[in-house]
Amino acid sequence: MNNKKITNASKVLFGQMLVNDNIITQAQLEEGINIQNKQKVEDSSNVQRIGVILIGLGYIDKVILEDYLDRIMLTFIEKKV
Repeated sequence: MNNKKITNASKVLFGQMLVNDNIITQAQLEEGINIQNKQKVEDSSNVQRIGVILIGLGYIDKVILEDYLDRIMLTFIEKKV
């Protein structure tokens, strides 16, 4: 994991976590969300997750995606235990 400030995954959406931790900007997140929304209109059965879209745009890489998904999963598991 990186050494940057870590947002609490239990109360924040994935994309907003990236913004809060200065991994991406709010404008970059909004660009990704706009792409995702356009996909929903075109074919609601084939919508990419925001992380995949952000990778495609070059704003994050697979390592960052995996770090944040791991963090979200750990938070979920901790709540269940």
